[in-house]
Amino acid sequence: MDKKFYIAIAVLVVLIVLVFWGDYVFSLLGIRERVEAKEFAGRIIKTENNLVFMSGRFISENNQPNPQKEEKEVRVFITPETKIIKTIIYLPGLKDVGPDGSYDPATLRRETVDGSKDDLVPDRSSVLIKSDKNIFNKRKFSAVSIEYIEPIYP
Repeated sequence: MDKKFYIAIAVLVVLIVLVFWGDYVFSLLGIRERVEAKEFAGRIIKTENNLVFMSGRFISENNQPNPQKEEKEVRVFITPETKIIKTIIYLPGLKDVGPDGSYDPATLRRETVDGSKDDLVPDRSSVLIKSDKNIFNKRKFSAVSIEYIEPIYP
């Protein structure tokens, strides 16, 4: 091969290294903030053994701007230490709502109880995953806790 080809490859490799190194240095110096997210909210697609497949969005901490425009699909590992928490919300009956069918969600009776892995079924929405690490844009991560809502109708 010719000498120009090797020089072009070397220049390309140097440019790639500089781009990644610059990105790392900028993030360390705080010139470009990295988004930090330790929570993921969404709905369950399916479950397999100790793995939950979900679709949803990462929740950034400290009101950082979240550049995520669309939902992401992730795999959440349930470890023996993962806490599963169910919040039961008792919805109002017809006599307890206003004439237009409205009600104040803050006044609804709620109970927080231990949840079950068996409750983590496909299409369950309002699921919140919490982690102790930054999980932003990660496709796989372990859950410290899984929280979900179970509405009870009158």
